[in-house]
This record gives sequence, C-alpha cells and structure tokens, in this order.
Amino acid sequence: IAPFMPHLAESIYQNLVHNLDPDSPESIHMCDWPEVEDALVDIELEKQMDTVRNMVEAASNARQKVKRKLRWPVRKIVLSPENEQVVQAVETLMSVLLEQTNSKEIVILGSDETWDELGLEAVPQPKAIGPAFKGDAGKVIAAISSADVISMREKIVDSGMYELEIAGEIVTITSGMVRFNETIPEHIASAEFSGGLVYVDAMLTTETESEGYSREVIRRLQDMRKELDLDVEERIKAVVLIKDERILDLVLDWESHIADEVRTKLLVIGMDVEPEGDLVKEWDVEGTGMKMSISKIS
Repeated sequence: IAPFMPHLAESIYQNLVHNLDPDSPESIHMCDWPEVEDALVDIELEKQMDTVRNMVEAASNARQKVKRKLRWPVRKIVLSPENEQVVQAVETLMSVLLEQTNSKEIVILGSDETWDELGLEAVPQPKAIGPAFKGDAGKVIAAISSADVISMREKIVDSGMYELEIAGEIVTITSGMVRFNETIPEHIASAEFSGGLVYVDAMLTTETESEGYSREVIRRLQDMRKELDLDVEERIKAVVLIKDERILDLVLDWESHIADEVRTKLLVIGMDVEPEGDLVKEWDVEGTGMKMSISKIS
C-alpha cells in the first residue's frame, strides 16, 4: 500500500516493524520491494476460495429472501453441487464457509440426491395426456394429482413410466405426461451459484434465536459506546431492560458473552431494571422493545 497510501503505510510500519526491530530500515520507503515466493502460491486453493466466495454470495441472496440478517445464525446451509470440484472446495474450506455464512451446519447433497425437507408436486401435462387417454384424460389428471409423488418420480426416472389404478384398471403414464416441481417451505430459500445450488434453512430454534437476539443487543451497545467515543478497552456499566420475558430468557443465556464483547465491568439485564447513566436509548429489536444505558467506570 506504500505507493498510494504512503502516510498510512509508514504509520503501520513504524508501529509493527521498526518499533520492535531497531535494526530494520528507518522507513518503509527505504525497504526493498517484496518478492513473490512462487513455491507458496497455491492455484488450486485460490480456485477453491473463489468457489466458496460464490457460495457465500448465494447464501446471502437466499437469506434476503427469508429476511434473515447475517448477524443471525441459521440452522443449516445445504449445498447441491454440480461437480466434485465444488465438493472438494467445501471440504477444504469448511470452517471458512461456516463462519462467512454464519451457519451451524453445512450439508452437501450427493449427485441426484434431493433434500428430504423440500416438498415435491406432480403437475399433469394435459397436452400429452389428452391425445393418449381422450375421454378419460380428466380421470388420469386427477389420479396423477393424488398419487404418491415420490414413488411416481422414482419410477419415471428409473423406467420412464408409472402405473396408476383408475376405477379398477391399470393405466400407464410416461415422463412427458407429468412434470415434477420442487416446493420449498417458507423457512427455506435457495439461490444459484456457478457450481450448483445453495439452500438456507432459516427456521428459528431456541439456539439460533438466543444467539440472534444477543448479537442485536451487542450491536446496539457497541453503537452506544461509539456515540460516547469510548476507547476500545475502556470498561463500562451497562443496563438492558427487555420488555418481553421470553426474549429476556433467550438473551440471558448469552449474558457472559455480551459482557465480554462490549467490555462491561457490570452488566445488568432484566425486566424490572431502570437504565440510567451517561447515555440512555430505547430500541426496537425485531419487534421487541428494549431500553439500554451505558456509563463510563473510572
């Protein structure tokens, strides 16, 4: 960064290098230009990182569809990869993908595997059914709509046909007479990326909801610290009034984590507390009323 941000580069160099190593050059601008060590370049890893970045972007798009903020963890990310290279990228960089998507679990589907939490519907194709069954076309359409969709698709995929019983008679439908559509529950959203499909399972559990609300509290207390222009390490007293008992219980599970994150010497969270101090603010957190205060502790 030295050529285009010389003052910032110099400051970083003085703090991190020259102050610790007096024998180093006096200024970063007196240092030799770094040389690339070709032996350390891993082209395959770079490709895998690009793949994972694409997955993260797709997961973010899917989150928007179910209106789940990134600071809220999701129960599961399910990947339907198009090739083995995608699988290898996920396995190599699993920890990165978990962190960047804020997910509790990553599931990789096998080839031709369907996630069992997705629904499936059979859509009859009248243009193909009509000429084949003529006057009985309506009965065939009704039978397709009420048949076992999973079994029907398996048979059609395997053999190209499926037998239905209508009024005691067996009739055979072929692949062109029915189309199968994937149905996605409300708490799940999907998005495509260059190597496949990403599903985000955003169903709230006690675990994810507790962490989500706690992150919301942390963000607001951090914002209040910034408003008071406090140093990063400066300790505070924080009081958080939560007006919903269920949400209060969820947040209390993360009380010690909240205290660490916002550098509190004293943290009080409850329904019967009175926030007061150097800065007091009211917040609407996902529809729940909260009131928070912070005070500097000398």
